[in-house]
Amino acid sequence: MEKVVLDTNVLIDGLRDENSSAWKVIDKIFSGEIELYTSHPLEREYRRILRREIEDSNYASRIESLLEIANKIEVHNIEHLVIGDPEDDKVLATALSAGATFLISEDKHLLDMDPYGNLRIVRTKEYLNNKEQDSSWGDFARMIGIK
Repeated sequence: MEKVVLDTNVLIDGLRDENSSAWKVIDKIFSGEIELYTSHPLEREYRRILRREIEDSNYASRIESLLEIANKIEVHNIEHLVIGDPEDDKVLATALSAGATFLISEDKHLLDMDPYGNLRIVRTKEYLNNKEQDSSWGDFARMIGIK
């Protein structure tokens, strides 16, 4: 199963707008299609920012449910790698420590680093488009008998 890390901005967008790409990514996590990974420093940021941004109790409950199913990992070393926004270092460190395939973000500082080794750093729409293309190709390949 694919491992992903979500930047805080994706959580905010995805929990406010049911029609957003971020909401669709979060639904994929809830449905078990992809695995969410987080770390103590990243979860602390999620909670701090979301407490400030989310007043609706339904959204708060959805956040808690999402954090409950997230895989928690230890981040032992947070290096300063993100030029222009050191707060993003914990997001990148979490993705690298988790061995994530994707870090999904809308943050320019992180997006400018794509790819970072084997880690793809993409916007939510790009992530969903890649998944749809993979799915379409897989369906086509099965139909013609090569997969």
